[in-house]
Amino acid sequence: MNNLIIILLVALSFGLLVVGHEFGHFILAKINGVKVEEFAIGMGLLVFKVKGKETMYSLRLLPIGGYVKMLGEYDDSEENISQEDKERSYIFKHPLRKISIILAGPVMNFILAFIIFAGLSVATGYNSSIISNVADGSPAQVAGLQVGDEIIRLNSKKFLNWNDFVFKLQNLKDKGNVNITVLRDGKKLDFNIKPEISGNSLVIGINSKFVTDVGFFESIVNGFKSMLFEIKQVINSLIMLLTGQVSFKDLGGPVTIFKISGEAAKNGFSNLMNFTAFLSVNLGIFNLIPFPALDGGAIIVNLIELITRKKINQNILAKINYVGFTLLILLMIAVTIKDIFFPIV
Repeated sequence: MNNLIIILLVALSFGLLVVGHEFGHFILAKINGVKVEEFAIGMGLLVFKVKGKETMYSLRLLPIGGYVKMLGEYDDSEENISQEDKERSYIFKHPLRKISIILAGPVMNFILAFIIFAGLSVATGYNSSIISNVADGSPAQVAGLQVGDEIIRLNSKKFLNWNDFVFKLQNLKDKGNVNITVLRDGKKLDFNIKPEISGNSLVIGINSKFVTDVGFFESIVNGFKSMLFEIKQVINSLIMLLTGQVSFKDLGGPVTIFKISGEAAKNGFSNLMNFTAFLSVNLGIFNLIPFPALDGGAIIVNLIELITRKKINQNILAKINYVGFTLLILLMIAVTIKDIFFPIV
């Protein structure tokens, strides 16, 4: 595939994530009667703008995000604002309304991931939990598993999809004995399997049936399960990072993301879309972290206002958010430098 086309596809992928996130904020602001002064894709210097009925839609130089600028977002001076503007100002809305506007961005990222996963199910198919092959002499064959068995539980616990099953299987604490529950001819059967260890992987000797003839309802279910699985994976990764199980050197920044996106694009549009859905979930979770300048930080502020029934000084909040944004930029720079000089192998 031509390098220019790959770059364009990756740029469109990133743009889709930003537009989806900011559109969530935008549409809920409108629903809650808040005037949106600017809908921006990118940050920094203005490249292009077009004026709508009341909103300026702009494209900015740095492709590191975007924003929705709402009327009165950091203005709590009632005497300097007209009654009409006050009614349409973000700052004078009830905390619950503001929280709905803030949450809409991350939620839109999850919805976008769901739509992509559901669409990919129809377009390319997916791995089901039905066994398509049992290797001769494998632990699964010795235990009695057969082609056509539908796996429904692992060690008495349910799983979301085939990826979740594989993840749970590979991360079992007790790898010496695995219990798998299957449906065979409408009956539930339990099998105890003694797996083999190959390197760092646990092997039982089965393959998943790849389903290509996917109906609408089935694609909806699979899309939802795939989205939930990615959310679980991202949260687990954050927990591992916070508990020291993952170090800074394992983090990937913009350079790593661009490289992986490029490789995904080379392997086909469906692979790029799958990675885009994964990034969309990451963006949604990341923005919910309770840190200044992120959606999660704004949610905490509004919860405090809801509980105390007192409005926090917006000048102070603006300064805190400025510091938070600066720290996030510094983190991005640090991770980018790490990506360049110490790339993830």
